[in-house]
Amino acid sequence: MGLNPEPCGWWFNKGRTKNGNRKQETITEMQEFYAAMVDRMDTRMRTLTLPNRKLGVTLAGFYIDEDPKSRLWLDKDGRQKTEIKTDQFLKALTHWSKRRNLPEHDHAMFFTILEVFENGQKKLRGYSPQSKICSNESVSIIQERLDFSTITVATHVLAHSLGARHDGDSNPCRPEDHYIMSPKSVTLTEGSILNMWNFSSCSSNSVGQNLKRLNEENANCLKNTPSVRRSKPHRQLGQMFDADVQCQHIFGETSYVCRSKYWSSYRGLCTGLWCSTNSGHCQKIIPADGTSCGRQKV
Repeated sequence: MGLNPEPCGWWFNKGRTKNGNRKQETITEMQEFYAAMVDRMDTRMRTLTLPNRKLGVTLAGFYIDEDPKSRLWLDKDGRQKTEIKTDQFLKALTHWSKRRNLPEHDHAMFFTILEVFENGQKKLRGYSPQSKICSNESVSIIQERLDFSTITVATHVLAHSLGARHDGDSNPCRPEDHYIMSPKSVTLTEGSILNMWNFSSCSSNSVGQNLKRLNEENANCLKNTPSVRRSKPHRQLGQMFDADVQCQHIFGETSYVCRSKYWSSYRGLCTGLWCSTNSGHCQKIIPADGTSCGRQKV
């Protein structure tokens, strides 16, 4: 996992120095945050139904590109990039990662707050080449909006590398059922509200077919035991950031939970967190995994 300088600056400015070493505290907070995020990606990935196995996600390493003059973030004229073009960036990232002494890994995922565009036109939250796991092109770029939906975005993008296609793309699964590989945001219903944490049967089928191909080619790197031990984070994200802080994380320091939306019970907060906005209205977001919601629920 890698990050470019901009998210680091956001974390640095949000930090509260405890022992005078602001930089190290910022890095420690980021490592805890992204370790917890990868843990929740792992939980989602394990909802794939595959023959005789489960796929998991383990954080192999954490890399911060602290050099603002890194060629990854400069255009051809040497100026700071203001956006990411996926075709150019992923080629550069592939070459860049080869020249770094990175930990052994199956997939390299980079996070940036710059906007990401495919073919210079279509704006994306993230991108990875299709079905390129276990190859030099097993890389991805994620736009980090510093909210908690990034977990699902990163899982969605990693699944593309594993072979998953969008629901409804040459398969019978419906985008409106809102599983992880839905290509668009849709209005959630009581029947689909929990699907956003799970993969559809179509995703399981396409990933299974890609893994079968890799096995036949004797190229399945996912059979290898990770060189790092998987460890559970001390806290889930929803315990690191309570509901009010999550609202502030996204909408600013004056935001808070719109408690009037939960007049009868906080059970609804498990699947939707209503936050006040700068305009005085309430807006619904996805709560962080592990957020307290209702009696003895997270």
